[in-house]
Amino acid sequence: MSPNHRQALKQLQSWDDSIFRYFDKGTGWVIDTPENYEQKVMEHLGDADTFTPINEVQDTSPIPKKIKEINETIEKWVETSLEAGDISQRLATWMVKEESRPGYDYCNYKVHKPQANYPGRLITSGCGSPTENLAAWSDYYLKQIVVNLPYVLKDSSEFLYQIQKFNLTQPEKINDIILVSWDVVAMFPSIDNVMGLKACHDLLEKRDVLFPSTTSILEA
Repeated sequence: MSPNHRQALKQLQSWDDSIFRYFDKGTGWVIDTPENYEQKVMEHLGDADTFTPINEVQDTSPIPKKIKEINETIEKWVETSLEAGDISQRLATWMVKEESRPGYDYCNYKVHKPQANYPGRLITSGCGSPTENLAAWSDYYLKQIVVNLPYVLKDSSEFLYQIQKFNLTQPEKINDIILVSWDVVAMFPSIDNVMGLKACHDLLEKRDVLFPSTTSILEA
């Protein structure tokens, strides 16, 4: 990065009346007012079916108590998983974060949807939160079963490759195929927890080696 670029970034950081966010898709930045950005975030957080507000009582934040409760739950999981041989002592120590903070939400702009006034895609970050390391551990094992599913595509390039492969290997069926696509609104928050856990359980149980145990991964 050139000195001029560094100087420009320092100047941008001093703009208190503007925020800078990534494009949700593609490469680029959006410059917006803090008020408009906050409105886009609250359009998501105001959904009572997905989020439950925490009321502060007598100017006392309930967040430290919640973090303590989460850490105690993680410690119980660590103790059980350690006894079961699902994690090592080194992992057990790493799982519990002595210093942590709540996760946070932010939005990237869907610049590919100007007709909808560039809505924001809500992203929840667990960086620095009590569950950060626990989530990384469980995600490591869940990713291993996802990549082997026959109906999962890594990206748009693989999708185009599969279409080309089909056209070349089964040209007689081209006229019989109808491509259909659809968009799921708020897909991840819309997945029922019970249904999602059952799907993960069934796939985890199909592993050649059931280590760590399905129970430890699901409880994590």
